[in-house]
Amino acid sequence: MSNITIVLAADTGYAEQVHTLMKSVCTHNTGVNFYLMHNTFRKEWINYTNQKLVASGSRLNDVKIEMDFSQYRRLSHISDAAFFRLMMQHLPVDRALYLDSDMVVTQSLHDLFNLDMRGYPVAAVQDSFLARTEWNHPTGLHTTPYFNSGMLLVDLAQWREQNIAAQLLQTATTIDKSVPYGDQCFLNTVFQKNWLQLEESWNFQTGAVEYFQKRNLSEVFPKPDTVPPVIHYTTRAKPWLCDYGEIPFIEVYWQYYCADWPKA
Repeated sequence: MSNITIVLAADTGYAEQVHTLMKSVCTHNTGVNFYLMHNTFRKEWINYTNQKLVASGSRLNDVKIEMDFSQYRRLSHISDAAFFRLMMQHLPVDRALYLDSDMVVTQSLHDLFNLDMRGYPVAAVQDSFLARTEWNHPTGLHTTPYFNSGMLLVDLAQWREQNIAAQLLQTATTIDKSVPYGDQCFLNTVFQKNWLQLEESWNFQTGAVEYFQKRNLSEVFPKPDTVPPVIHYTTRAKPWLCDYGEIPFIEVYWQYYCADWPKA
């Protein structure tokens, strides 16, 4: 029994991607406690998914978010689903691993989930593109390491003590609309200089590799020889969109998309 808790946040437009991610997780991990934060999935979909999870001893908990986020500033492509994870402290767990839905997992998450967070409220991976380019942020976030928020290991007990949800929503109301990465900027603002940096393989960002490949700068961020444990298909270069060329590890995505749910 792995006793890993994984938090997902999505709307029904990403239903296929959520299933692909969950299949990949359960291929390598058993006894996973999933929480899906959403406002659009039907009970029937949740029930169907739970039937598929039984064989791996896992379960999907239905967390319907009723809150209205329309008052908060956002980028044009950001939906309410991006705000759901900001509310993670309300889940009945002390530690959780948040994963974006455009990811797949290729091995056990036991070591990641159980690592020593050394008192930090969040552990994450640097944004691989921004770490390798010159950039400026309107509120100065470029002056310290900036993390990609697609994978977050979170100490929710500490989030509750500090009421991180309130801090994040307050940031969302005050930070200028010009922030380049929306809710990721809210998280980086609240946790600036207060997060544990993990090695990049735990949130391997394919969009960064693809960006440098296109510009004949592959040496800046080369594709590794081995498959990373967590692959994150960042940027608009998604495996399920046909108009983007070379996507690193695209075949791994389709392997899990096409796979059956794990059997007992």
